[in-house]
Amino acid sequence: MSRFAATVIRYRFLILAVVCISTFWFGFHASSLRMNPDMLSFLPQDNEEVQFFQETASRFKMNEMNMVALESDDIFSHESLTALRKATRAIQKIKGVRHVMSLTNLLNIGRAPDGSTLVKPWINPEAVPVDPEVLAEIRPVRHQL
Repeated sequence: MSRFAATVIRYRFLILAVVCISTFWFGFHASSLRMNPDMLSFLPQDNEEVQFFQETASRFKMNEMNMVALESDDIFSHESLTALRKATRAIQKIKGVRHVMSLTNLLNIGRAPDGSTLVKPWINPEAVPVDPEVLAEIRPVRHQL
């Protein structure tokens, strides 16, 4: 029999008592754990933008926000955009969700040649582009977000 096994068998009651007491102690203290869903509490409170958001949330009585992240080597690929659009639409269907914003439903607000304001989606809401040239036209949104 190995030395470790012999030690465990020799002190089995002590080991069992330590495991039971530890389990009880951790279980008892786990009941006092609290979840903080307020994302703003994790941001620097002296930041101007955080203070502005808190002021706005207080004024309009809302600051409910959740974030879901999609990790990808190339978020502007057809496959990634398709997965993102599918996730966006699925989240929009969840009861209680009021608004979902993602790369697949962002609006591009700019100037038309005649000087008027032009508003159009960055990505066609009906179909994610497959053509590499069209996908390349979407990439500049990265610098505007």
